[in-house]
Amino acid sequence: MKFNIKDLNYLTNLAKLELTEEEKNLYLKQLSEIISFVEKLQKAKTETITFKTGKIKNTRADLVKATDPEAIDGIISQFSEKSNNLLKTPLIFARK
Repeated sequence: MKFNIKDLNYLTNLAKLELTEEEKNLYLKQLSEIISFVEKLQKAKTETITFKTGKIKNTRADLVKATDPEAIDGIISQFSEKSNNLLKTPLIFARK
């Protein structure tokens, strides 16, 4: 798969990035190289590889911590639109 300028424009629009032509050329080259490398990795023969895993318990108990009511009020006060303790945030993804 060849990564092209249309793909790059789609990604920059999705991420709300504004790139110069120089940056677009640089990122287009870099992303094309990354995709080419991933395509090579996908062709690697991995059927004979075996994995050994041990049972590792790597978890912790959840701890409930009390939050200072003044800190909560300070956070809530920074939102322009709110109703009780529900906060409205600006839209991130918008359909055009």
